Amino acid sequence: MLKALFAHSRRWSCLGVSFLFSVLIAGNAQALLVSMDSSEFGSDTITYDTDTGLEWLDPVLGMGNGSCCFSYNEVQAEFVSGGLYEGFRFATASELETLFFDSAGIALGSPGASQAIADLIGLVGDTFNTPIFFAASGYYDTGVSGQVGLASLEVNFLGSWGNGKAYVGLSSDSPDLNGGPFGSWLVRDAVAVSEPATLLFIFMAGLAVVLRRRPRI
Repeated sequence: MLKALFAHSRRWSCLGVSFLFSVLIAGNAQALLVSMDSSEFGSDTITYDTDTGLEWLDPVLGMGNGSCCFSYNEVQAEFVSGGLYEGFRFATASELETLFFDSAGIALGSPGASQAIADLIGLVGDTFNTPIFFAASGYYDTGVSGQVGLASLEVNFLGSWGNGKAYVGLSSDSPDLNGGPFGSWLVRDAVAVSEPATLLFIFMAGLAVVLRRRPRI
């Protein structure tokens, strides 16, 4: 998985909670995207957007519990109390566009677009890969009953990142079928913390940027 190419070994402890930081800063944005551990799904499975206050579950985990692959309706059925995705919901198109093009700073058509797409896939993990192709694709909520949205990040690697694509569109899949393998773009609101704790969190995330190490490919 592409996420393994961006693995980090440094851990921080903040207010008694351990975070695994992998911070992505967009060149033209103020948001920090911070990779965090989840008590429900394990280490490095949540991406926290400090600008929107949303926590994003890695889309590959939206495929189901050890089986491939949950349909849109099967995922939605797990939002109930005691369900696999309790506390989460499907992201909307506008939330995905904000994540892709504002928080992650993906500027389609620019020289740095493929690198920015690879960075974001490295943070949220891929749902499909080959030795030269990586994709993070998943369903989202269009707001229209019976209609399924599909958003995807895609990039090739042939010595350097290229042919990057990022889109938020519609799927031809039935809500009862998974035409992928596709994951799901699931979000929840971050737990509110006090202002001093928030400032400490942002400071530590910024410090992680300085200490961040990227392996050469």
